[in-house]
Order: sequence, then structure tokens, then C-alpha cells
Amino acid sequence: MDRDEFFAQLDQLSEKEIEARLSSWDRDQLLLVQEYLDQRRSRGPQADARPVNEAASAAAEMASRANDRATVAFIISIGAMLAAITATVVALLGLRYQ
Repeated sequence: MDRDEFFAQLDQLSEKEIEARLSSWDRDQLLLVQEYLDQRRSRGPQADARPVNEAASAAAEMASRANDRATVAFIISIGAMLAAITATVVALLGLRYQ
């Protein structure tokens, strides 16, 4: 059995399952298991960090879009407020000069 094939089989097992099968492997396989577990532990945090970074990036993008939409809504509301003030002034001037 070659190394990659053995590692592929180990990928299918949890650490507890690997531990349960230690007695069935020979010395060479045990060395490969040790190497596999070392690699698995060393890449664990990095493999977990990538989805976190992607999620953080997606959250930042969503926040940016929400900020842009809020800015547009704020500008529209200022325009509506100015239109209301203008309408009020025109109405008051119309009542005054009637």
C-alpha cells in the first residue's frame, strides 16, 4: 500500500477510530499514522482559519453594501425633507398673500 492511499484511508477515520486500530498496523504503517496525525494537527488551525477569513470577508462586503444603501436612503430622506420644507414655505406664502 502506498503512502497516499494509506493517507486517503486515514482521512475517512476520526482520531478515535485511528487510535482504536493502532494495534492492527505494522511498524511502517504506524510511522505513517504518526506522520499523518502530525500533518493533520498542523494544518487543522490553518484549514479552519480559511473559512473564518472567507466569512469575515463576506461580512465586511455585506456591511459595506448596507452602509452604501443607508447613505443613499439618508440622501433621499434629506431631499424629501427639503421638499417638505419648500412646500410648507410656498403654502405659507400663498396664504399670506391671498
